[in-house]
Amino acid sequence: MSALEIPIDLSSIPQATKDINLRITSIAKIYKDILSKLDDCQIEEIEEAHREPDVFATEISTIGGGVIQIFQIVNENPDLEKKRQAKVHGGDFEMALKRYQGILGQYIKKTNERLGINYKVINPEATETDIEEVRNSDEAPLFFSAPESQPRPDGWHAARKEYMARYTETKKVEERSAELKGWLGAVSEVRSYAEPVDDKLANVQPIDTKIAEVKAIDPRPAEGDKSEELEITKENSETARDAGKVKRRSFKWLNSMKSKLGLGKS
Repeated sequence: MSALEIPIDLSSIPQATKDINLRITSIAKIYKDILSKLDDCQIEEIEEAHREPDVFATEISTIGGGVIQIFQIVNENPDLEKKRQAKVHGGDFEMALKRYQGILGQYIKKTNERLGINYKVINPEATETDIEEVRNSDEAPLFFSAPESQPRPDGWHAARKEYMARYTETKKVEERSAELKGWLGAVSEVRSYAEPVDDKLANVQPIDTKIAEVKAIDPRPAEGDKSEELEITKENSETARDAGKVKRRSFKWLNSMKSKLGLGKS
């Protein structure tokens, strides 16, 4: 079945967004509690504390993945009405994803700071660059496989265990953050939809522009242009008044001549 043939249920997006937001709120509360105990948390507590947010994160991935699939289908679908609806629904969904992204980012930042402290205990000679390289590596640090029976300085084994536990959880959170980045790209494409412009309407010029173009060719006033019509009317009125004055003076002169010649009424 092609993307155009798959049913698109846009009406499910608002509820999906609501469900995701509820789980994000739950994760935010748990992560806040975890981060508040970075300095005094037992290994067992670290693993236990992450079980519930892992469940919520999996549910978010499932629900959100379904919405993203809908958006991807809409992006490939020529139905303009569906594109308009997806753009509207995409706003709230995008806000939820960005909120989730911020929570995950804060968790990663704070936990990485703690990993740096642990690593300095494990390897006191390590530089900030060394710490960064180990943290960003796709492979687990070599000390993960170090025998616990090997003599080490005080606190070394405890720091190693904590590092291993937090490192494992942080990698999972980083994967979720990477998934979100891809989702936001798909949502952005839906949100950037712009209404198509009608070619006929695009070629219609404002009436003022048309009048200006006509004047440039023919200086006579265009229909609807009252300013020059008023000037012409005023000029014609003044000419008519002047003509009337001349006519009246002519009648006065003629009557005067008739009187002098005795041609008045009998």
